[in-house]
Amino acid sequence: MIEPAKIQVRFADLDVLGHVNNSVYLSYFEMARVHYFGQLLGYEWDWKKDGIVLVKNEVEYLKPILLKHTPEIKISLDHLGTKSFTLSYEVFVGNEIHSMGKSTLVCFDSHQGKTIEVPGQMREALETIKKEQKLYVMRNFLFVLFTLGFSIVVFGQIPEVKEKKKCYERYDAQGNVLTRDQRRYAEWECGKLAGVVDCNDKLSYDEGTGIMYAGAAGAPFTGQCETCHMNGTRHHLITFVDGKENGIDTTYYQSGCPQVIRANIRGEQNAQWLYYYDSTQYLAW
Repeated sequence: MIEPAKIQVRFADLDVLGHVNNSVYLSYFEMARVHYFGQLLGYEWDWKKDGIVLVKNEVEYLKPILLKHTPEIKISLDHLGTKSFTLSYEVFVGNEIHSMGKSTLVCFDSHQGKTIEVPGQMREALETIKKEQKLYVMRNFLFVLFTLGFSIVVFGQIPEVKEKKKCYERYDAQGNVLTRDQRRYAEWECGKLAGVVDCNDKLSYDEGTGIMYAGAAGAPFTGQCETCHMNGTRHHLITFVDGKENGIDTTYYQSGCPQVIRANIRGEQNAQWLYYYDSTQYLAW
């Protein structure tokens, strides 16, 4: 398991407001890459022969980072091509995400002065990152299922939702970030759906194969399952095909507002994942 990269905030990183300056985040991303590749490839890797060049950076600033903070950066693999790959970054302070970003990198041989295919060992390292992020997501999902199942057993029937709330939407239907004057409030719906099973009672997950099964000894599950918050709003709605997450699945806040909308094809991330704020302004995990 690769631990997130721990960053030491320096006084020189701060701007006049006492926040880490926006330009410094790219240096933090670079530190995180060094940390991850050092653990996966070793610190003797020949970066001149099998190196990388940065072709694109994206940063989203969500909450300021201060001198007293100790941010940690978790890296995920968004895309792996023949010669290039894209990494995503989540910058945590405690349990809150303060920034997110992406980098597109191309493999490059400095001796020959030309791009090269992703070296085999580097490709294996990137695949390791991908496997770990899938395991991380599924472990969090299973933890939520256990917690909700335990809570329902202890506290009994969940109360009925009586008040309709709203949440702030940051993206349009195409995934584009909305400007402040374009943002609107997105409504939610909650209710029982025909054919959707209870994830807690009906399914079991095999961590070794990464497959969700129908029951303890059933076949790989195909269909939809859901879990609910204690106040009755839906927490997860997930689609599986042959035991793998497939299509669009949604995680909701307790307010009933969408938290994360993910796209998968047979267990592999596809397209852009959308993160939403609820009325408290807490960011999705």
